[in-house]
Parts: sequence; structure tokens; C-alpha cells
Amino acid sequence: MDDPAPISKYLGVTHHLNQFKDSSAVVTEIVFDMRVYVKSAVDDYIKRTGEKLKPATSPYAPALSPGELDKLMEQPGQHADKAASFVMKLVYAARMAVPQALTAVFRLASELSKWTADSDRKLHRLYCYLHCYGDLVLIGTFSTADREKATIVAWPDADLNSDPSTSKSTSGAFIEITANGRSIPLGWWSRKQQCTATHTCEAKIVSLAEIVKEVIPIQDLFEMALDQAVNAVHKEDNTAAMISAQQGYSPAMRGLKRTQRASIGYLKDVITAPPGEGHGSVAIEKADTATHRGDMFAKIGR
Repeated sequence: MDDPAPISKYLGVTHHLNQFKDSSAVVTEIVFDMRVYVKSAVDDYIKRTGEKLKPATSPYAPALSPGELDKLMEQPGQHADKAASFVMKLVYAARMAVPQALTAVFRLASELSKWTADSDRKLHRLYCYLHCYGDLVLIGTFSTADREKATIVAWPDADLNSDPSTSKSTSGAFIEITANGRSIPLGWWSRKQQCTATHTCEAKIVSLAEIVKEVIPIQDLFEMALDQAVNAVHKEDNTAAMISAQQGYSPAMRGLKRTQRASIGYLKDVITAPPGEGHGSVAIEKADTATHRGDMFAKIGR
């Protein structure tokens, strides 16, 4: 056994903790670092495929014409036997400390059972991007002066059937704790919705309901840790979805099946519930689409 030392590497992620004083407060910066892990995955891809990696500014392969796409999707992928290994390494990295690649990885993971030449193309683009930007790290900062104003901020988003391989929309989300301009990331995901949404408002409502269910236990945890009420705010960029959630009903969605319709009523119950003793509120606020932090987890090409 090694001598006791501060924890730095945990579950494959190296954590760098830096602290400094700001007036009478102590500011802590935490860096979530998987650069060594990502480089190892990239090197393994190059070694096992013999591919040359080119500079790429995003993890998404360029859009093709319908004819070109159909041709590639009809051909089996050359790396089908190794695809699971290449993709699942990146799934772990994206879930732990590389959120900018999560949506691209999530989409590829859904193609493992039907790997095509187009899947090869997208996998190669993803590794090209990580070869160029695999040195990025995730950073969070908080101060002891932020305790009283600590707020859980959630950024739910959804596309509308933009994935050509399925009719179902994608829910994306980013959750952080913020105060006084500082924040620490708490979680993020990109998930295929369980039911097919027929319009944008419906897809947004489903995404909002999903993130509320995740935020409530996070809120409870921080209230216990800080021994104070902690408010939670959900940033929504779709006005129709906000109104539907606040009212608990939408005439435009009266024909929804039970699974989706229940989300609207559930949201109203949570949002309109008054804060109790030692428990903060759960609110919803309008956000600008251009700066929405959940956007990158629901859509591609941004």
C-alpha cells in the first residue's frame, strides 16, 4: 500500500484542486482532466486502423446529400468488429469529463448493432476532433463566499427528430451549481426519448420533465450538505413549453399518450409547489437559445 496522499485520480479522471484566498473567502478551482485517457484512445485508434487523422474543428462529420448518405449506409463498415471498443472508450470519457463530444459519441453508440460505412466516416471525424482538441479539460470554480447564494441551474433542451436513424427526438441537459458568476458542473447527458414527439413543444416538455427528476435529488443532497435551503432554476428557451409547464396543460397536446401527457401535470406540481422549511424552490426561467448550455447535448453541428 502507498502512503496516504490527497486523492487526485478517481474513476479514471485526474482531479487537480487549486485553492487561493480572495479577500476573506477561499476559492477552490477543480479541474477534471482526462487528457491522458483521451490520448491513449486516439493512439489506439490510429494503431489498430492505420488511419491518418486530419484537423477537425467539431466532432461531427459534414452533412452529405441524400444519395451519398444512402450509398454509405448500404455498405458495411470496415471497422465493425472494432467499433464497440473504439466507441465505448469515448462513452466513458464523454460522461466523465469530455462533454463536448457526448452527443457525437451517443449517436455513434446507437449504431453499433448496424455499423455502416457512414458510421466509419463519423467515427473517423470524432477521432480527428479529439486528436486536435483532446487536451481540453473541464473546470469548475466555487468560493466559500458563494454558500448563501448557491443555486442549482439546469439547462434542458431537445431537438425534434433530427437524427435520421430514428423518429424519436433527443433530450439534452447540463446541470451546474452557481453563485456570484462562478459554477461547478454537476452532470450532463444526451438521451433518446422513449416516445416519438410530434412537435418541438412536446419534445421540450419531455426533456424538461426528465431533468426535473434529476435535479430534485441533487437539490436535496446540497441542502443536506450545506444545511440550508437551495433553490433550483431550469433554463428553458421555448416559450410554449414554459407556459404549458406552468399551466399543467396544453390544448395543443391534448391528444398525447399517457406517458407524455403526465409530464406536463408533473411539471406544474413541482414548479408551483411552495418552498418548505429548509427546502428551496424549483423554478423555470426563459433563456436565450444562442447561449443555452443544453443545446450542444441535444443537437449536432453546434
